[in-house]
Amino acid sequence: MGAVRTRRLVASGHEVQLANSKRPDTVRNLARDVAAMAISKKEAVEGVETITLASRSASIPAAPGSRRPPPRRPSPWDGCSPAAAR
Repeated sequence: MGAVRTRRLVASGHEVQLANSKRPDTVRNLARDVAAMAISKKEAVEGVETITLASRSASIPAAPGSRRPPPRRPSPWDGCSPAAAR
């Protein structure tokens, strides 16, 4: 999900570390492809300046009391989503 954002950050000269809720080996291929470093979720919060969360909007439940379901497509304001890049 964060592949487009990761590629753009690396291309801009940022040091990028990737983690997910599982294990570092589950993001190792993406990390290698984009010159980032695969790390554990614990390491992801240690000594960093910024943390960016990338998640499918469909996997985020609607806010309590909301009358609308979560969006099924990427938000148009998300300039890093693959749909917005088209």
